[in-house]
Amino acid sequence: MEPAASLGALNAVFEETGSLSECVWMAWVWGSDPEEECDARVLMNKNHLLGLLVCRFRFLNPGNDLGRLVVAQPLPDAAVQRLSLMQKTPVRMTWRELRDTLANMLIEWPVFVERLKENPHPEDNMRGVLMLLNEMVVRFGEFCTYPQPPDVLDDPCDTQPFAHDLYGLLLYYLYHLLIYLLFDGSIYSFLNKLI
Repeated sequence: MEPAASLGALNAVFEETGSLSECVWMAWVWGSDPEEECDARVLMNKNHLLGLLVCRFRFLNPGNDLGRLVVAQPLPDAAVQRLSLMQKTPVRMTWRELRDTLANMLIEWPVFVERLKENPHPEDNMRGVLMLLNEMVVRFGEFCTYPQPPDVLDDPCDTQPFAHDLYGLLLYYLYHLLIYLLFDGSIYSFLNKLI
């Protein structure tokens, strides 16, 4: 069966039951290539589509551990403040804030990893990154699932009208945020080695 057909079947099961097999998470992180050629029919590849499924699932099932990076215990307030770009949790972030936070994580990731071994509290910092990333995946899943008002999807260049003053993200920007979420695989492969 061709990849688009099997992904269509996975999406149909998800739409009908709200459930997603753990193999989808593993296929996204380990079994698909973000640089694979895009399918001309949807302008995304298997990696992008699997990522959309996982993010939508995480939004609709926040208590489920599928795709959740394990966080052993809550993070101290001081560590949360060091990791935050703003005094806002991802669940309240606008599209621009979410996009900018992910871009910042991508830029800072190599330095963060390099400094981790010298950090007096590396576990706390890693937990903070895991928590932030988990919350951003959920927020992105919300943006992929439901249209939003213009004050939430706040970059008109990235959106398209949906209905009744609601907007959805353009496909191109869904693709780019998925690439940020995967960090070209580097963040997830590194974190999965630790946990």
